Amino acid sequence: MWKWLRESIQGLPFYPRNLSQNYVDENENNDWIPLVNTAKTETILTVKTLEDIRTVSKYLYFTNYAYKGLVRNYVKYLTGKKFMLTSEETQAEDTWKEWAKKNNWKRKLKEIVRRFFRDGEVFIYLPTFIFIEPNKIRGEDTGDLGIIKDLDGNITGYSYNIKDSKYIIIEAKDIQHIFAEDENELRGSCPLFPLLKKSRQLDQWLNDRMLLNRIRSSIALIRDHKSSTPTKLKTFANNQVTSSRSPVITNYGESKRRKIPQGGTILDTSGIDYKFLSPNINANDVKEDGRNLGLAASVLTGFPEFMTRGDSSNSSYSSTMISEGPAEKEIEDWQEFFSNEITRIWEYILIKADIYTEDNIPECFISFPPVISRNAKEDTEKNKILHEAGVISTREWQRREQVDADLMDSEINETEFNIEQEEDEDEQDE
Repeated sequence: MWKWLRESIQGLPFYPRNLSQNYVDENENNDWIPLVNTAKTETILTVKTLEDIRTVSKYLYFTNYAYKGLVRNYVKYLTGKKFMLTSEETQAEDTWKEWAKKNNWKRKLKEIVRRFFRDGEVFIYLPTFIFIEPNKIRGEDTGDLGIIKDLDGNITGYSYNIKDSKYIIIEAKDIQHIFAEDENELRGSCPLFPLLKKSRQLDQWLNDRMLLNRIRSSIALIRDHKSSTPTKLKTFANNQVTSSRSPVITNYGESKRRKIPQGGTILDTSGIDYKFLSPNINANDVKEDGRNLGLAASVLTGFPEFMTRGDSSNSSYSSTMISEGPAEKEIEDWQEFFSNEITRIWEYILIKADIYTEDNIPECFISFPPVISRNAKEDTEKNKILHEAGVISTREWQRREQVDADLMDSEINETEFNIEQEEDEDEQDE
């Protein structure tokens, strides 16, 4: 069963082969090519190495629970249930809602974030809003990143590898390339790249811990037969074979006799000493090693330990978030990053619908799932004070509460109309 599963995984297209030593433990036997040139101490990020990183990242996302959990944390905090996009322009908002429903926007948004943190970059063909695999964006020459620029340094197109040696050029306006690198960089690499190796080490550490626990919990029962001969030992062993279980025949043709004492078994022996032996292994310090591997993820992502290791016993979610700590700032920073990318999609959709031009596109308001867990009553009182003082509008208050503004206005107006009707009827009855 396990052999079949292992061979099935190894047959998948993203199973790592001939990849960098940076992704694996030194004890793993492989022929991966190192990313870092130790002689020059510099990293060589080429088309091939970027593909290698994406391949390993996909493999770990599929097989490693810790790595997948980190990617899923970003997806949940950026595209969770309360994500909303609204606009004060009714026509623009209706156009967006119609497009979003037709193109399954909620699912596509989750995929955008997932692909970004897993692959390092996202290519979207905007006319049909489909994803292009990063490996397909490449040039005909070896090492060409597939990004075409004009003399002024502006990106004018992308080289798309259709099949084998066949390439086409896609105009830059029809491609949205999402990546978070320096301005002079043309391609993006996995944001969780430093954790690729640590995630595999954490997985291996857990396997070693399980093996260690099996060894430590194993107990061998030794029967010491005093002044016994081989013939007597064989006779004794034959008597231990139970009638309900046939002896197991070994490769040597001998019977493997088993009789395991059950709970409450009473042993009456004569001339036999029973000794219970267990290995003397002192491995208490390895627990700290596993915790440090989990803390490595906290350092990179800014998430507290309980978010990277799943242990809430030593931390409070509410206090950690309210304290304006690194986790909140990390998530808010990514929310701002993706807000700019989503705004570009918003603008492209409205221009494509021939309703607006680049000069008069209305602003959109993007609300992400809340990061901070606060006292709801205190927040409501604060918003009420700000609203009465004219600092925030009713619409802004509704956006903060993550409610449908049009639906709330309609229901409020309907309620007020019904109240007025009831008052008029009461006056007529009088």
